Amino acid sequence: MSSNTNLDLMDEATGTIIIPQNVTKIGNGAFRDLAGLRSIVIPGTVKEIGDYAFSENPTLENVVIEEGVEKIGSNTFRGCINLKKIQFPKSVTEMGSYCMCACTSLDNVELPPNITVLNGGTFESCTNLKNIKLPENLIKMDGFVLANNSIERLEIPDSVTTIQPNSFVGLYKLKEIVLGDKSIYKYENGILMKKDGTNIYFMSDSVLKNTTTFYIPEGVQVYGIYIANYNNIKEIVIPKSLEGINVETLPISVESIKVDEENKSYIVENKCLYTKDKKAIIACFSKEKDITFAEGTERISRHSLRLAINAENISLPESLKTIEQESFTKLGRCQKLKLGKNVQNIHPLCMIYKYDVSVTIDEANPYYKIIDNVIYTKNGEKIVAVLSQIEGEFVLDNNVKYIGEQCFFYQIKMESITINSNINSIVKNAFTYCNILKEIKIDKKEGEIEGAPWSCPYGLRAVFWKK
Repeated sequence: MSSNTNLDLMDEATGTIIIPQNVTKIGNGAFRDLAGLRSIVIPGTVKEIGDYAFSENPTLENVVIEEGVEKIGSNTFRGCINLKKIQFPKSVTEMGSYCMCACTSLDNVELPPNITVLNGGTFESCTNLKNIKLPENLIKMDGFVLANNSIERLEIPDSVTTIQPNSFVGLYKLKEIVLGDKSIYKYENGILMKKDGTNIYFMSDSVLKNTTTFYIPEGVQVYGIYIANYNNIKEIVIPKSLEGINVETLPISVESIKVDEENKSYIVENKCLYTKDKKAIIACFSKEKDITFAEGTERISRHSLRLAINAENISLPESLKTIEQESFTKLGRCQKLKLGKNVQNIHPLCMIYKYDVSVTIDEANPYYKIIDNVIYTKNGEKIVAVLSQIEGEFVLDNNVKYIGEQCFFYQIKMESITINSNINSIVKNAFTYCNILKEIKIDKKEGEIEGAPWSCPYGLRAVFWKK
């Protein structure tokens, strides 16, 4: 059951759909965005409900899933903003990622006991959700599983052994977490941690909103709890135990980072957090216009410049070799950037969403060349990344033989692309999130190129091959 022929199943007077008893699977998107749908009854003969099966139905209010249903796909009820009640039978053993995401009227949920994994974003942005009973056999909670809800009290079963760092992001009303005697976690002073103190999973709003200095607790090895909304925090203190930190989770208000002298992983110099050997920049928290990195730095880490909100002039060291994903995404007010002769590893998404920077590279660099803000390998045969926002049509250089991974990622204004006859390979995800890309014109016969460039763009209407 997965096509528009299903629409006559709805009683238009009541907005009710009762799935027939002979149906065993509801296909992907079968009843997506169905005007007037208010109630669904799914019999136990149905074993699987497909991805997006009932998503984006703003009038849907009630769902009954009868005993026998085993699998609910990803995004199944996503965006059903008036869904107030849903019953899950004990037979359900799998719920896909984001399956209940943005069901903003849902306020109470009891999950079936045989669910062992809550996949990413299962109940994300169910903003009115106040009560949820987790499965008694739950083992793993993925990222954002309960994010941005109104839960005030949460009981975590002893069976849970894995919680991703951002499972509980945005739970500003959560004040009480109840744990069993056999739990591997502890909840003290508004902080949920592993009992051995090595990981943090949640910090209450009361812990964060009234302080200017945030102390990462001693014992924590990797920090990744999202506190970016707390701009009252001006200083971060890193304990000797810390070995890893996700800079994207920190507020841009941070003006100081202090590191315990016994920490073996990090050091601070000139308002920059480096690895101990100074080969990698982890975070620049300077609020000055001019930024200079230490000579000897070989790697710019992901999000390392997002705290340098006033940066206009950035001097990169000759020693720089690697530029990671989203290294320059938050680049302050910088308009020009020059890469050195030793850069040999550039991630194609190093500057994603930051399209107003003119980037050049030392002519002596043997690995890359940059022409009109497009990065190519030195011989010009591979296009690595497009650093500017493409509007309308893009014509690929005639020398290019390979289109690299994520090369045109999020080019949301590109409508068409013309590809030359020398092209040999296009990776499958080269055009991910090119949402208005309608045409790909290829000066080769179908079957002569490796890859499937048209598999990703949502709005792609035609691929024109050489006759």
